Amino acid sequence: MTSDRRRPFAAHLRLIQASLTAAALAGCAMLGGPPLYPVPRDAAYFRDLATPGAAVDPAVAARLISGYRAANRLGPVAADPTLTAIAKREAAAEAARGSVAHDLAGPLPGRADAAGYDYAVIEENVAGGYDTLAAAFDGWQRSPEHRANMLAGAVTRIGIAAAQANGKRYRVYWSLVLAAPASRRHCEEAKPTKQSRAAGAGACGSRIASLRSQ
Repeated sequence: MTSDRRRPFAAHLRLIQASLTAAALAGCAMLGGPPLYPVPRDAAYFRDLATPGAAVDPAVAARLISGYRAANRLGPVAADPTLTAIAKREAAAEAARGSVAHDLAGPLPGRADAAGYDYAVIEENVAGGYDTLAAAFDGWQRSPEHRANMLAGAVTRIGIAAAQANGKRYRVYWSLVLAAPASRRHCEEAKPTKQSRAAGAGACGSRIASLRSQ
């Protein structure tokens, strides 16, 4: 439960390279999913991010998500400053509007392109109403779609942001961006066309498919 007594809302956006579509869809279809991962009793995970001036630490978030992935026999993730900048744009836009929705700061492919980030896989979870990293993570792991994003086998980097809001439905709004950087060779082999970009595709020929949950 959240301190503002409103039910948190979470939504997720998945962007995947076309060649990984089947594997990604299989991940979304997990029946029941893995056992819930108990958040370690580390004060850094439970810091009140609704406090004025408080900010989520991407390295701390990477440590938590890496532990979750290790429990599911997956490799770790590392904090990436470019992905964090991408996440900050979305979290700030959510806080400004008091809304949990994708693309408030622009489509994720466009944000990645503007930041000069080439990816093979890029995904995003957003949320509102969670005042701590531990609470946001727990909400995401309980949602099959959000969980699938955090447990995507290909991702190796994350960026995360929590934006505070005054007078809005929630006190804190979130964006978590997970990605696998693309190699130069991959990007050269999968350059997007004008048509693919117009359809919402991002760098390296990725395509977009959106799912939302509440």
